[in-house]
Amino acid sequence: MVTVTVDAATIDAVDDAPAAISGSDGATIPYVLSNDILDGTAGPAIATDVTVFNSGSSQDGTTPIGLDTVPAQGSITFDAASGDVIVAPGTSAGTYTYTYEICEVLNPTNCDNAQVTIRINPAVIDAVDDDFTGSAGSSVVAGSAGPVLTNDTIDGNVVPADGSLTTIALTDDGGMTGATLATDGALTIPAGIAAGTYALTYEICEILNPTNCDSATAQVRITDPDLLALIKEDLTKVLNEDRAAAITQQAARMQGYASDGLQRLKARTATACQEAVNLEAEKILFDTDRAIIKPESSQTLDEIASILGTCKGVAFEIAGHTDSDASMAYNVGLSQRRVNAVLGALTDRGVDTEDFVARAYGETSPATSNATDAGKAQNRRVEFRLIDQAPLVSTCHNGGTLQRRIDGDANDTEAQLDGGLYRETYDCVRDEWTIVESALSFHESDDGQSQRQLNLSFRRERFRDETSLRGWFFGLYGSQNDISSLADGEIAGIGLNGGIYGADQLQNGLYLDYYLGAAAGRHEFDLAFDRSIGTIDADGHYTYFAGFAGIALSGDLDLGEVTVTPRGGLEFAYSPEAEVEVKTSLGNLTQYGDFSLSEISGGRAFIEIRHEWSVWEDLGKFAIAPRVACYEPLVGEALGCTYGGYIEIEQSDDDSPLAYHARLDLEQGETFRTGSFTAGITRRLRRTILRADATVDGDGRAKVGSSVEVNF
Repeated sequence: MVTVTVDAATIDAVDDAPAAISGSDGATIPYVLSNDILDGTAGPAIATDVTVFNSGSSQDGTTPIGLDTVPAQGSITFDAASGDVIVAPGTSAGTYTYTYEICEVLNPTNCDNAQVTIRINPAVIDAVDDDFTGSAGSSVVAGSAGPVLTNDTIDGNVVPADGSLTTIALTDDGGMTGATLATDGALTIPAGIAAGTYALTYEICEILNPTNCDSATAQVRITDPDLLALIKEDLTKVLNEDRAAAITQQAARMQGYASDGLQRLKARTATACQEAVNLEAEKILFDTDRAIIKPESSQTLDEIASILGTCKGVAFEIAGHTDSDASMAYNVGLSQRRVNAVLGALTDRGVDTEDFVARAYGETSPATSNATDAGKAQNRRVEFRLIDQAPLVSTCHNGGTLQRRIDGDANDTEAQLDGGLYRETYDCVRDEWTIVESALSFHESDDGQSQRQLNLSFRRERFRDETSLRGWFFGLYGSQNDISSLADGEIAGIGLNGGIYGADQLQNGLYLDYYLGAAAGRHEFDLAFDRSIGTIDADGHYTYFAGFAGIALSGDLDLGEVTVTPRGGLEFAYSPEAEVEVKTSLGNLTQYGDFSLSEISGGRAFIEIRHEWSVWEDLGKFAIAPRVACYEPLVGEALGCTYGGYIEIEQSDDDSPLAYHARLDLEQGETFRTGSFTAGITRRLRRTILRADATVDGDGRAKVGSSVEVNF
């Protein structure tokens, strides 16, 4: 018997330790049997040389076959057919051991096992510090910074902002309570954070391996917003409009002073003519009970005609008076024939008497008592009276005027009540007028401002001679401006003004009037501006100075049935830079600042030609006055030149205490049209004059007014 012993082939499964694998990417470890040996040959063929077992127990019954630990995410598998170990993408990091066994196909119990050590690395996370201090956040409103992920990487790539690979958390707010960090790395900053620089710490962790994290710091700077910068443009517009309104109203008053002086000069010129004529008229003699002028009065009439030749545009009533002898009817008839004779004699001497009136008073207006012959002689006289004026009183006496006025003003949204007081006194010794006036005026702009201004003024004026008047003025004002556009609130101001004015009679019936003034004021404002960060309150004041100048030339031309009165002039106002001090506040934030309002200037050039006709048998006047004016406003866009004018009609009768007037005023510019209609009535009661008027303008604003004037 031959016994043959056949030994199994030598089999040696060798452990494997391949290079580490990225868990996020996964990998395949190829043919782990490549270093295994069967019968001295490495890399036995599967199925031909050996059989691979990847689970269960080994032939010795004690060694477990398979993966020692199942990964939390992903998978590790052993392909027994190929000998590959497959690590799926997204497999949790760690060190895993996969035990396998190979057995000889020829001798199935001839086996050996080995281990594949699989090292799976987590992703490389690099959180990089951020510096966002170059762009500051606001302390008063919520804001944002970042995102912080733009410079952070995972495995060398920018961390996705969608949160697919990582989580992000704010681990230290650095004192910025309430700050949050979004998945995409955007940092949200709450409102109310104090100004300063904050260091916030955040942490990025891999979703696949939650303990794989890295931290970084984000520097964030918070500053207080510049509240003044947020409102400065609108605040400047509001304050400039307020300044312009104050200047405009003061300019109007100065223009009025010059105009009043001109009218006083014209009245003085007429009065001077009246006084001179009446001195000569005392020498007009008549035959007894006759209307024939005595020859010796011819020279007197020549002198009167010469005087009247210098009184252009002045119309007189030639009043005839008698003593009380004879009947009243006889005396009226006699005095009428006598004044008719005087009127005819003056006409024959070339005097333009078209507007003169010859009127008989008989014995009804004695200058003194008729009880004596001397008194009767004094009562037999011819007087020249200015049309529409009281009889001349030749003796020097002081006098004055007191006037009170109340005006009501309303439109579809508001109503108001204005008024004023005017007191004028005359010192006949010094030939000087003193005027004290208070007036409440109103100015409304297209920019949502309504300024009321109370003016107190003191004026003194006197004649240098019969052809020249000079005056000076000093005034105080207080104003309140309600603001409803660009901001809400009010502006209250006080100021003073002063200057000179005057009027001169030139040659050929021309007149020159002018004014030169200055003003200064301090206006305090309390305004609120709506902004995206909230309502910014602005409290403060500005001070300004302004200069004013105006000049006008006018005259009267008698063209037969019509009197033409041209008037043209220039007006100018200038204000240099105005200093503004302001406190701005928003919530708990308060700031102080200052800036300057730029210089402003404006003016007007105008020409107006009034054409006047006598109507209703000389009991009324009808006038048309076309006008052209060119404006340069103090603020806003230039208005350019406008054209317009007014139509006016007046009615008065010496025999009636009532007088009426109406006026339609229109003005058309390139971008605007304005207009108004005014009607009024006047009633004389001895030394008192009552006036009432009403005005409606093109914007629907209605204004009614009344005044009481007392002459003493």
